[in-house]
Parts: sequence; structure tokens; C-alpha cells
Amino acid sequence: MPFIPTLSVLVSVYQGEDYLPLFFEQVQAQTIFPELELVLVLNEPSAKEQQLTKEFAARYSEEQDPAAMLCYGDYVKVSAYGREDGKRRHTPPYQIAHFRRSFAQGGAFWIFRGEVADQIGVFDEQFRVGADLEYSFRMAAKELKMARCHDLLGFFTDAAQGLSTRENARVAEAERTAIQLRYGVFDRVRSEHLDEARKMRLDAIKNGETWIPVTNYLPEHGTYIEKREILWAVGKIRNALRGGLHRIGLLPWFHRVQEMYLKRDL
Repeated sequence: MPFIPTLSVLVSVYQGEDYLPLFFEQVQAQTIFPELELVLVLNEPSAKEQQLTKEFAARYSEEQDPAAMLCYGDYVKVSAYGREDGKRRHTPPYQIAHFRRSFAQGGAFWIFRGEVADQIGVFDEQFRVGADLEYSFRMAAKELKMARCHDLLGFFTDAAQGLSTRENARVAEAERTAIQLRYGVFDRVRSEHLDEARKMRLDAIKNGETWIPVTNYLPEHGTYIEKREILWAVGKIRNALRGGLHRIGLLPWFHRVQEMYLKRDL
């Protein structure tokens, strides 16, 4: 999305190559710097002044991707509001195949263009917890591009009190399973949640009192699902391995290895 500065600073520079390094250092140290537009007027600039200015601009210019419909990035999970120490969620670069199968970017601190709703509709209101997960999968199924911001976006409070963060939150598990069924992620479906998941409408999106067919936004949805039927067989193998690791106490270790080296789940 276009960068709209809170403050614009106009600076005239003349014979300033000895002063620019410290000036740039001090400017970027200001708390308002992320909201700042810096305009330098270089009067008869030397080669050194031009080099310093270009290097600074390259480091801090806003990245823009007109094709991207959603921007996401890293955030830190903290145990209480106001804290800043916690576990960083390392989000991966956008890969459509990965994002069609996983909530790779999480739902925190999204920014997306208004045109997204024109192409894939609104959030599905039948999901109390997993609406953002479903929307992410729908965007990936539609092949809408997402872009990763390289900076830390914020701090997500996880005090285990929310619908999606409470222990044994069956609503969240059932909704996740329904979304996996809707988008053909059959190898990740957990059988214990199938009955609850199938009570939800997989073929339509709820908007107020209206049900909108998924095919309104994904015309090839049926074919999309059929091509993934083989994943049911893969899921049996996956669940057997998962059960074995759980029984011998190695499942948490396996998850840590995935997070450390792959930055994603298999």
C-alpha cells in the first residue's frame, strides 16, 4: 500500500559529506522515523554526498509491490499485554503451494487492499475462530499474491484466554478441520474433529443471513478439490507417524526441529 507519512522533513545540504553519516544515524534513531518522509535538497553535491544519500535511501525506502494484495510479517507472541519478551513468529516468504496448505503468515497485523473483497468476497461468518485462516486459504486458492514485510510488525498477546488460544479449544480445532476439508488439505485432517467439521457448510460462505457459493469466487473449486483426493492416503501415513512420535514422547521435539530449520510444518 502507498506510504503516507505523518511528517515530512525538508533538509538543504551543501558541502555536507562530513556531516551526513551522523545526520542519517540520528534521524533513523528517532521514534517517529518509521512515519517520516525525508526530503534532501543536495546543492552542488559531491560524489561522496550522492553515494551516502543513495545508500541511505536504499536501506530505508519503502518497499512497494503493486501486485500484492496482502502484506504480512513477523510478530512476537507475549504472555501478557505490554510485554515485549516472547517467541518470534518467523513468517516465510510467499510461496503459493505452501500458503494453500498452511496458515504460514498467521493472522496478526495483516494489511490488505480493499480490492481483495471484490475478488474473493468477505470473511465467512460461520467461523468464530478461523475466519482469518479460511480467508488466507481462499486468497491462495485464488492465486492472489501476498508480500512479506521484513520488519517486526508487533507483539501478539497470547494469555491462553482467547477462543483460539485456550487449552482444548475444540471450536478452533473443528473449524480448522472444516477449512482443511474445504480447500483439500486432506493429509492434515484429524479424524477426531471430522464430525463437528462436517456440520459446517463447506460449499458456501456466510454473510449475514445470506449463503454465497464458494464457486462464485473460485469457479474451478470442484476440480481443485478432486486433484487433492490422493492426500487422504498421505494423511493416513502422516497420522500414523505422528501417533508414533507422540507415543514415544518425540512429537514436541519434532515440532521444534521443524520450527528451527524449516520455519514451517510438514
